[in-house]
Amino acid sequence: MASESKYFEPYFETMPRDELRELQNKKLRRQVARGYMFAPAIKEMFDELGITPSDIRTVEDLQEKIPVMYKDKVRERRAKTGDPFGGYLAVPEEDVYTVQHSTGTTGLPTFIAKTKRDVEGWITREYARHAWAAGARPGDRILVWGYYWHAWLKDGNDRGFAATGAQVWEFSSMPTPTDIERLHMIASAVKFNGVNHGTLPMFRWMDYARARGIDPRETYHSHEWKFIRTEGDMLTDPVRKYSRDFWGTLHLDASGGGDCVVATAENRDQVETGNTKGLMIWEDFFFVEVVDPKTHEVVSDGEKGEYVITPLDYEAMVYLRWDYEDMVIKDSSRDVSGRTHATLKYLGRTIFGAIVRGKHITQRDVEEILYSFPEVILKPWQFIRSSKDLFKEEDKLRIRAVYDPNLTKDPEELRQRIARTLEEKLGVPTEVEWIPEEEVRTLPHKVYKLYVRESK
Repeated sequence: MASESKYFEPYFETMPRDELRELQNKKLRRQVARGYMFAPAIKEMFDELGITPSDIRTVEDLQEKIPVMYKDKVRERRAKTGDPFGGYLAVPEEDVYTVQHSTGTTGLPTFIAKTKRDVEGWITREYARHAWAAGARPGDRILVWGYYWHAWLKDGNDRGFAATGAQVWEFSSMPTPTDIERLHMIASAVKFNGVNHGTLPMFRWMDYARARGIDPRETYHSHEWKFIRTEGDMLTDPVRKYSRDFWGTLHLDASGGGDCVVATAENRDQVETGNTKGLMIWEDFFFVEVVDPKTHEVVSDGEKGEYVITPLDYEAMVYLRWDYEDMVIKDSSRDVSGRTHATLKYLGRTIFGAIVRGKHITQRDVEEILYSFPEVILKPWQFIRSSKDLFKEEDKLRIRAVYDPNLTKDPEELRQRIARTLEEKLGVPTEVEWIPEEEVRTLPHKVYKLYVRESK
């Protein structure tokens, strides 16, 4: 790694895809063998399937012989055995360096064990590559706003930015009004080179500045930041444009998942050139595939599906074909930056969607349109469904949303205009209703975008 290079690890980031596949297969064989020997849940699964590690030589074998797994499997086995790791821990407990937990967006959190080798090795490297690709360089001051409720992500970002040689200015809090006031004071006093924080906290910081008439370019020198990067919820085109106009700098999207410690992110080359085809995932650390959410059959690049991860370097835990229950579109073509790893265009949590008259409407489908209206941009909204079952077909798209009263002269006219636009662009009947902001279930990093109203 050199400060003049566009890559943190040039060889691995630009590895030809045939070499990448060969490396994946080699690492997969090692992980499968380790899991069978040391992780009771893996051995139990193999024995039930009537296979042995020698039957899994390639990623194609993995897809053919191993079923997709969901975190409910971990929860069920955890409840049955009392093992907090559900039988997937592949090292002695005394070798566990740290334990964090998932966000619990879809249920009871699962526990994320890491060895020191995990933390200081591949996890730091994946975050450092993303940090470097965002523009972080030695000596830069990077404000990393996170919260230890989301500890795996905060820890990874801190380590990744530090590995680039940047100064990590840690701000650890929940996005409360008091803490946003503290953040305002810090950013007013210190000139930063970049800012990394959660999506919903970013919205709240922007609301804070707007309400007080604060010009972020003058107060925070935000136009001199190399980037803003957010994770937790997707960045749609209207929000990216709004953010660029507001802060005066690039806004990069990032995301990931705690259970397999996955980090994905845009690089600045994508955003600067307008080639934002998705968030890059490092395929030398993960085998990534996309499956139909109902049939679990693998779908081709360019098709919607849930993304499934097999970590290839994870020492503490062995997971095979872990479904993150997020909808994505995968693109394996070479990135504009020259990197050869796949990108994932996030479409939202699988549960944050609706099947309307045969069409699968995702969070991104709605948000790209909804947030083009200035009266509702940055405000929370939710799908209304008649059942928690995504595959129960709805007769129309129903959403409930919040509008900004300071920007809205006629709420009813706005409601009808938004419904009409959604209906025209998505091709399904649509209803919109207004609700008070306090009615929306909000997690620290994102809005919970599903409201179930059972049919009478």
